[in-house]
Amino acid sequence: MAARRPAPDPAKREAILRAAYARIRQYGYAKTTMEEIAADAGIGKGTAYLYFKGKADLMLALTEENNRQILARLEAIAAEDRPPLERLRDVLVHRVAAIAEAVQRYPHGDEFFR
Repeated sequence: MAARRPAPDPAKREAILRAAYARIRQYGYAKTTMEEIAADAGIGKGTAYLYFKGKADLMLALTEENNRQILARLEAIAAEDRPPLERLRDVLVHRVAAIAEAVQRYPHGDEFFR
């Protein structure tokens, strides 16, 4: 009889994402392992693989979350009651600034965009 997998725990998934973000930001994608991420999240490596197929899948989830945050800000700018050209300019400036900040702020920020 096959063992039943427990229901996914959103808090555990979030802990894995936070640990991955911190470790990749500090050491870079190439030097970070799933085992290190799991340890930082306070779980076993096998548990991390229940949530993410591998490091690339985890990096994709981090990128998607970052894009969701940026998109929320862009939508807020677009919904403001200002002339369209001002809003468009601010949307473009925010998008470019968000990318530039990530690359410059963190030692391995450029890896998020490769």
